Amino acid sequence: DLNDADEFTILCRAMEKMGMSRDLQWSIWTILAAILHLLDMTFSADANDKAQIANSAPFDTACDLLKVDAKLLAPCFLVKSKTKILTTLCSVAEAEMLRDSFCKALYVGVFDHIVAIVNKAVAPTVNVANARYIGILDIFGFENFKVNSFEQLCINFANESLQNHYNKYTFVNDEAECRAEGIEFPPVVFPDNTECLAMFDQAKTGVFALLDEACYFRGATHETFTENVWQQWTGKSAHFIRPKSSKPDAFGVRHYASDVTYNTPEWLEKNSDPLKEEAKSVLGANKLPNGEAQAFVGNLLENADCQPSDGQARKRTSVSSRFRQQLAALRGELESTETHFVRCIKPNMEAKPGLLDNGHVSSQLESAGVLQTIAVKRQGFPARRELAPFARFFHSIAPRDAIKRMLAANDYAAASRLILDLYVRVFGWTAPHYAVGRTKVFMKSHIWGALERTLLRRNRMRMRRVVPLLSAWARRFRAKKEEQARKAREAAVQQQRSQVDIGADKFAWFEELCRVFPRMDPTIVYDVVGHMPTKQGAARALSEMRAAQFDQHVPANMRLLLERAHVAPEAVKKLIEAGVDNLEKLYGLNDAKMTEIGLSDSHRKHITEVIVQQSSLAVRNSCLLASGTGELPEVSDAQLKKLAEAEEQARTVRDRVHQLAALLGCDPGLAARALRAANGNDSLAASMIMDGTVPAAGGSSPPPANAAPANPSQPPTASVPVPSSRPPANRPPPPASRPRGPSQAGSAPPPPPPSHPPPPGGDVPSDWQASLNRLTNEMGFPRDAAIDALRRTGGDIRAATAHLLGA
Repeated sequence: DLNDADEFTILCRAMEKMGMSRDLQWSIWTILAAILHLLDMTFSADANDKAQIANSAPFDTACDLLKVDAKLLAPCFLVKSKTKILTTLCSVAEAEMLRDSFCKALYVGVFDHIVAIVNKAVAPTVNVANARYIGILDIFGFENFKVNSFEQLCINFANESLQNHYNKYTFVNDEAECRAEGIEFPPVVFPDNTECLAMFDQAKTGVFALLDEACYFRGATHETFTENVWQQWTGKSAHFIRPKSSKPDAFGVRHYASDVTYNTPEWLEKNSDPLKEEAKSVLGANKLPNGEAQAFVGNLLENADCQPSDGQARKRTSVSSRFRQQLAALRGELESTETHFVRCIKPNMEAKPGLLDNGHVSSQLESAGVLQTIAVKRQGFPARRELAPFARFFHSIAPRDAIKRMLAANDYAAASRLILDLYVRVFGWTAPHYAVGRTKVFMKSHIWGALERTLLRRNRMRMRRVVPLLSAWARRFRAKKEEQARKAREAAVQQQRSQVDIGADKFAWFEELCRVFPRMDPTIVYDVVGHMPTKQGAARALSEMRAAQFDQHVPANMRLLLERAHVAPEAVKKLIEAGVDNLEKLYGLNDAKMTEIGLSDSHRKHITEVIVQQSSLAVRNSCLLASGTGELPEVSDAQLKKLAEAEEQARTVRDRVHQLAALLGCDPGLAARALRAANGNDSLAASMIMDGTVPAAGGSSPPPANAAPANPSQPPTASVPVPSSRPPANRPPPPASRPRGPSQAGSAPPPPPPSHPPPPGGDVPSDWQASLNRLTNEMGFPRDAAIDALRRTGGDIRAATAHLLGA
């Protein structure tokens, strides 16, 4: 269903694109509304049978819309003529005629103005005087109603004229083309409506000429006009039909489509289309406030042909004269171009899809002359093709040797005759069936269809025969490509092995170093292991290569790392803008800093996981390269597992520091010192921060070995011993041997002794299982360490947590 509001919005947007301002659009709507109100105005006869306005409300509304004086506009409809001596008033019919003429003049002015604006908007900006163009003409539809008036006469005359152009272009030109090709054109009988057009358009005695003469003759009526038409054309034209009725108010015309009876009342008024000069002056003096709207409304009747107010007759252009002039110009334009015709058929009157009304469609086909055209076309040669394309197109259904010789000699006429003669004998067609001209082949439509179907069947048979061949070729081609790819891979592997050949002992180095340097290309690791004599030398070379690569491609490596962490490009841009342009700075990020940069929760989580993973790899590399003697010590899987567990524990402590700092709104360094002083007790650390009893940095409470550093933004370090020949760094005494300062007065008492002996082996009592799960799953402590802490504290989870944090 159509939505009027949406359609109106689309129309307004289209008018804006054509250069019509809002004020101009409003003026157009105003004029159209005024026309509708004027047409609602009615007249009544007074005592003297003269017209007067019966309902003044629509008239006053129209005058208000046009901003004109109602007292000045009313005489334009009620006064027929006025002189210094005599004023002649209009009858009701004459007043309605003047009102209708005024409305039509307004509408024509609006229409012409819109057409001018659209033509200006779409006009090309370059010189196109000699350019070719494509024009589209939407012609009138043939009309035949129960009552046909002057409008139907003009419309059907235009259709008759365009049908004459169609006949001339289609049939007459076809005959001329056949003569030019040197072939005998079959006799074709087509309807020639030249006499019908002459009956309308003939000078002095034509229907339009008689109508114009009646309009200029004072005292003429439609009866006298009809009698003149009867007298002039009865028995003189086969296209004229005189009705049986003796009342002179109608006549009939035998058009190319059907016979139409025209009713002549009011033809003189419609042809003269009187418009008072006073109406033109009144509209020009409108009082619209806007300058553009005032000029638009005032100039609507600028080109209108007005009737003098004194009632004296003068030479004026009639409606039929203007219509014939425009139609003649259109015919001249069409005859100067190459015309193509498209017949549009309306399937039904209900505008429903999938519904075809046979009677309605047949009536349109007959009215449009399509059926007559088909019948006429069948008499001649409707299918026409040039010789060379025709011979090449159908050469595959002709004898092979003969057609090849003719095509090689460029004898396309003989090749075309060979093809046509062959299938004329095959199908037994009766003459005349085809003709070969100088440049074209002329055929009946059924011959072209039969040849085309034969060619399609021939091509289908060829495809059936060639498909297996094509399939076999495709399989061979694919196998060949696969074999070439396999040989190329083998050659590459052979070349690589020939360049670097490693034994079984070095292959073990290769596997281990691939695990140590997972970001390095395995082929590079393979080459390094093959060229280096020792394992530690290969490790050092790979470490130097990675460092050099890191220094030279810092942004690329960092972006690669963040892409693996599934960080969006906009987040990477924010990190770079914040100065985090290398992996060292990335490892120093904490949750608060990442939030400040503007990273989302998912991005912070992914980056934190990557930082932990990369830190673990860094610890592992440091273990492998920390030997001071130049020998690369062996690192067992148990040591690597212990390193990962220590890294996870350090990350848990750092997260607790940030959570405590975020909860209390304090500095992360202060939270870290409080956790150290409270031996990892979150509640005690919070109390110390709120009471202000946290020891200063460098005080008597050094951090435990595994506690987070004072600056949580630094990357985590390993807290487990690594193989090294250097003496271990001096460590502060354990927390149990430190003196108890005043800041620890409120610390928790020592854990009570176990209430029962620790369980043997690795078994855990059932009442400890919940505490063990919380320590391992929620807090991230290693299982063995958590079991040992529970045994030492008799199953007290708080004491076990403090023990693990201070261990």
